[in-house]
Amino acid sequence: MAYPVGVIQRTFDESLYETAPSGTILGVVGVAHKGPINVRTEITSPSEYVATFGLPTTQLGCAAMQFLRCSSNLIVVRVEDGSAAAATVDIVNNLTSILTVTAKTKGTWGNDLSVETVVAEDGVAGHVNIKVYYQGVLMREHANVDGFTAAAALDDDLVDFAQASGSPAWPAAWTGEYRTYTLASGASGTSAVDTDFIGTAAVEPTTPATGLHLFDNPEDCDIDLVACPGESDKDVVAALLLLAGVTRQDCIALIDPPDNLTRDEAKQWVNGTYAGGPPAALNDRFGTTSYPWHFYIDEYSPDGVWVAPSGPLAAVIANSEKESNPFMAPAGRKRGLHKFTSELRWNPSKPDQVSMYSIAGQNINPWVKLRDAGIVLRGQKTLQRTATALDRLSAQRTLLYAQKKLDRLAQNFEFDKSNEKTWGNLIDACKLVLDPIRGDGGIYDYRVQCDDKLNTAAVRDRNEIMSKVFVQFEKDGEWIFIDWVVRSYSAGLE
Repeated sequence: MAYPVGVIQRTFDESLYETAPSGTILGVVGVAHKGPINVRTEITSPSEYVATFGLPTTQLGCAAMQFLRCSSNLIVVRVEDGSAAAATVDIVNNLTSILTVTAKTKGTWGNDLSVETVVAEDGVAGHVNIKVYYQGVLMREHANVDGFTAAAALDDDLVDFAQASGSPAWPAAWTGEYRTYTLASGASGTSAVDTDFIGTAAVEPTTPATGLHLFDNPEDCDIDLVACPGESDKDVVAALLLLAGVTRQDCIALIDPPDNLTRDEAKQWVNGTYAGGPPAALNDRFGTTSYPWHFYIDEYSPDGVWVAPSGPLAAVIANSEKESNPFMAPAGRKRGLHKFTSELRWNPSKPDQVSMYSIAGQNINPWVKLRDAGIVLRGQKTLQRTATALDRLSAQRTLLYAQKKLDRLAQNFEFDKSNEKTWGNLIDACKLVLDPIRGDGGIYDYRVQCDDKLNTAAVRDRNEIMSKVFVQFEKDGEWIFIDWVVRSYSAGLE
């Protein structure tokens, strides 16, 4: 463009920077006693989970409680078996049903709700005050309700009001009809099966996704870990690994073997030789598993409950990444200590740990109860069987972390010209991501290539920009050898 004579000031924004990590994000699918069904719901604290999904007494709830004590980034998908129902009751006047009161969400929690009609504050005969109770405690009072429209518009986070079926008209007077009504017939649908957890893929724009398929699109939500706590059905396992490693390729599936397996049975299950288990050996860098199950007690489960290891594993990974970074192994006394469970179904001995983890081709990360420390994760393998850097969680998490960061930065160059300036910008973006990771010990070294050797004329004619990132990972010391050499007095110590 042409500029007038004089001083011309221009600003060029080259302040590209890497955004700070937001903390480990876990996506979970499971059953609960209340709350939205087949909807992604973000939960940031234990109290918010209880308020939204009810008492955390299911495998989903117990896993959520443990994870939320280490991270505030939980995304819950509640599923049900088709029998879930919202508790309901009709408010009656002069032997005629007037208003139908329905719990906000389906579940047995609604059977603890009740409503009471009382004399209206303004004294008008055709008006009524409605009190809402939960477990006998007054939660809401709606004053001077004067018709069906006003009742339907009431702002209440526990119940909805609607004109009862067949109701002829709003009463001219409520005198003598004041009483308490208890909601009933609420059902949670907690006997969900594999197809409920897996769900169905979306058919846009008419049919929404359900179950695990609600996590299909990385553009919709970001997750680092995904689990169906306590679900060991082979089809659910396959769906988890498909979601993490094929559909998204940016998260890790936490796989739960069934409870009450021996060491050898747990190995058979993971290795694809256990009756009713996975039909082939689990072999995927986008998945990991640990064993055995844990005993968990909290204020909501005072008698304790045996919980699947995916909940403790998610909590340990989140705590490790919060206290250090995503590049360190979430295992051992320093970063693998789990404070929220008290016992293991059985405590793996040293030979058990060797058999489950230390032998080539065995990929179960053992939980161990140490007499002077508590319950500790002593392993960090992915389910990948080939011995490469990515058969370890620390390397796989580092790679996924770097890929996500670089993806966000590289989007700044979409539809830019394929020339040396854009290539250089891509290299600079890689450095912004990888230099801090190298500084924190996540990788040993790296090299980025984005030049005319990769971006030939044919590549540029296809509207593509090619680059390569070469990475060397730091190795974790999983086996520490201390050799004691006893020398004779005359031989000395040199």
